[in-house]
Amino acid sequence: GFTGNMMILILVPIVGFALEVVRKRVPFELFWFSHHLFILMFVLLLLHDDSFWLWFVIPGSLYVMERITRSLRTTKPISIVKMQKQKGDVLFVEMERDANFRFKAGQYVYISCPQISGLWHPFTISSAPEQQNITLHIKMVGDWTSKLGELCEKERKIEEHKSGGRYNIGCSTLFHPGSHERLQLVIDG
Repeated sequence: GFTGNMMILILVPIVGFALEVVRKRVPFELFWFSHHLFILMFVLLLLHDDSFWLWFVIPGSLYVMERITRSLRTTKPISIVKMQKQKGDVLFVEMERDANFRFKAGQYVYISCPQISGLWHPFTISSAPEQQNITLHIKMVGDWTSKLGELCEKERKIEEHKSGGRYNIGCSTLFHPGSHERLQLVIDG
């Protein structure tokens, strides 16, 4: 039927932009937006089969709760201690760690830089859970990470900054030398 055909059409960009050969050649935004077609896919699945809601209620509820929890956890400001471009096109980011922020090896945080894109990008935490501060080592391989590295090259001073009426975990402003323009970096755990 119609809903089944539409779901197949939606899978084409989702799978296509997930292929490594494609993902490395296109902007991250295409990958991100194509993968958020999953919302339309689930709506079509609910319309396609009257009993699908039985399978969707629990995972759908967990997803919504995770999104709400993520936005609520980002209410305490944590300063960026250091951002430095290192050898091998790696950007080092060190943030103060809130006493209540706990993580395990292999977990990640999301970073957004509105001057580059409004999207959030996940990066693995490179510090050990026992360390006082949180560190990230970001390889500048894509267009977004390369632009972030370029903006950080212009860094002169780092300070805490309130963004959009809500504090985020690690919201800072980097002042560009000789300019009043500011780079805003927002990190969400």
